[in-house]
Amino acid sequence: MNKKDTESMPDAGDVLPYPPGFIESITSFDGMRKLKNYLKSVVDLYGCQNCGMCCMTDAPLLSSSEIKIISKMKRLDEKKFLGEYCMMRPLPIVEKRTRVRSWINGFVLKTPCPFRIYKKCKIYQIRPSICRMFPFIIRFDSIGKFEGVFLEFIFVCPIATLISEEYWSFLERKTGKTFRAFYGEADENQKIINEGRKKLGLPELCGTASEINIFVLQMVLEEKFKGSKKEGIKL
Repeated sequence: MNKKDTESMPDAGDVLPYPPGFIESITSFDGMRKLKNYLKSVVDLYGCQNCGMCCMTDAPLLSSSEIKIISKMKRLDEKKFLGEYCMMRPLPIVEKRTRVRSWINGFVLKTPCPFRIYKKCKIYQIRPSICRMFPFIIRFDSIGKFEGVFLEFIFVCPIATLISEEYWSFLERKTGKTFRAFYGEADENQKIINEGRKKLGLPELCGTASEINIFVLQMVLEEKFKGSKKEGIKL
């Protein structure tokens, strides 16, 4: 095994550059809606195993419209809903070019999720967009520039672990390099970090994350589901 091949993960664009104009178009309203729907479809394609790890470990950020919809369903005014079910979280925003950090206030659902009762989501039909896309997340910098699609909670979420394995295995075959060994190292490092956090009384960090090139992901899906009814999903 070549150490150089496993010491760092490549950026998604280094493996397969995004098509000309994609980065610009994805920041449009229609482009973002299309990308979110695609990621939701990928999650549905693999099928949630209802392990509940995301509900117990992740705190989804709520948009203003989601706050309105969920509070209305709970028959609460927004202020009472936020006080009972949410917590304010300062969110770091880092400008990619200058690396200057700023902060904004947002509201996230409490953890573990108060709407997961007896292993079922009580707001499943109106669950937040972040929940629908989990374990994918779309990242932007502080000026709204698209940074990439990331696969999170690898080793924690069964879907994330499976997609990660198939994705990097696909790239290994196509490039002749070994990428997956990095995850083993990251997992061991995570255990060491969590041991230290536990001694300090801090909650454990869960899993690892990596940037995913969605066009490579599309090729993985086409290969995996070739000839089946699930082959039709397209970006």
